[in-house]
Amino acid sequence: MLPRELSDQRKSRAGGAYYTFAQKLYGSFNGADLRLENHSFITGGGGANLGLMTNLGDLSLDDISVDTTDVSYLSQYIAPKKEKAAHSEHARFQSGYSVGKQLYKSSLPVVLNNTYVVRSIRYKKFDSLVAFRIVQQDAL
Repeated sequence: MLPRELSDQRKSRAGGAYYTFAQKLYGSFNGADLRLENHSFITGGGGANLGLMTNLGDLSLDDISVDTTDVSYLSQYIAPKKEKAAHSEHARFQSGYSVGKQLYKSSLPVVLNNTYVVRSIRYKKFDSLVAFRIVQQDAL
């Protein structure tokens, strides 16, 4: 991914700062599940669109499933059905909260060789749970 600050300088919002899991493509902010900005991943585009993630540390993708403790919390999360309640959840996700020792938040710093799990919920459209790992970080 290309950080948003560089993407915007190049006047190319589709340049790699935003990614949509359902469509498997880079694109604009509208509908993006994940963006890279100021050395952080950010999810949950705002409003009733919810995004929550956690950093699992240096854990192989092969060792992760929906039954992995810190992943199962995200997979079992039940999103609010009412848009107003989703707005409240969005605010809570921005602040972040811990379950046990694991932090869940809508933005987390990028850490090389770490694995992240993202739950992205687009109100009345789709819901995805994705794990990814940072294997390389280029100098900017």
